Amino acid sequence: MFIATLVMLLRGQTWAQVNKPMVIVACCLFILSTIHLAVDINRLNIGLILDRDTYPGGPAAFFANPSENTFVFKNAVYGFQTVLGDGVVIYRCYKVWKSVWVIIFPFATVLLATRLYMIHRGVRDSCVGNGRTMEILMITVDAGVLYSMTLLAALITFALKTNGQYVVLDMVTPIISIAFYMVIVRVGIATHNNARSNTNNRAAPRVSMPRQDHSDGRLRSKLMDVRIQVEQETERGRRSPEKEEDPDGLPMEAYQAV
Repeated sequence: MFIATLVMLLRGQTWAQVNKPMVIVACCLFILSTIHLAVDINRLNIGLILDRDTYPGGPAAFFANPSENTFVFKNAVYGFQTVLGDGVVIYRCYKVWKSVWVIIFPFATVLLATRLYMIHRGVRDSCVGNGRTMEILMITVDAGVLYSMTLLAALITFALKTNGQYVVLDMVTPIISIAFYMVIVRVGIATHNNARSNTNNRAAPRVSMPRQDHSDGRLRSKLMDVRIQVEQETERGRRSPEKEEDPDGLPMEAYQAV
């Protein structure tokens, strides 16, 4: 997913056009996820193989020790990745709402979804961009629900003081990256497919069709050229001229969510 995300962010763009903050975040999340996985593998190797017979109390004591160096380092990586992932959601909310006050609201995904729904309602009377806004909305909500449900599971297991919290916490780190990548990849695919569809729809093929003509009492067959034109309804007068839009009429606030 990391490679697919880079492809979506870099494809068909010059370096000046690339969304550099998103590229940097994608790379950082991948590095942190890889480090977290490597530390987990190293902990298993130490606790179950290398120090199995020499560590006081055995493997159970090793994995239960919260002051063990690898455990502390792993949690530090988890903390950095959580801050980075949450920061991206807050950044998206800020770009969509264009207000610094949204960062004090604890449910960033809800704010993001609300703003996208408002954009959807603003263009639903027009066939332009209508379905695309809702598609971006659903993609964003899917990613937010995935991350939120994982954090809820971690909170519940921590409150119940079960060992399952360690399993869930190890799942949270890659899910943070997956949720981030999923939004960019799915929106990129949807945008690419929509651009291809628009290109095909704007084509104007010529089709030859026979026509019956009864003039002068005789039946004559003529060929009539028919040009198929696909018209797109655009209500530009209803849009605010100062708002930036993409070529298909969809407000840029929707794209800033990704």
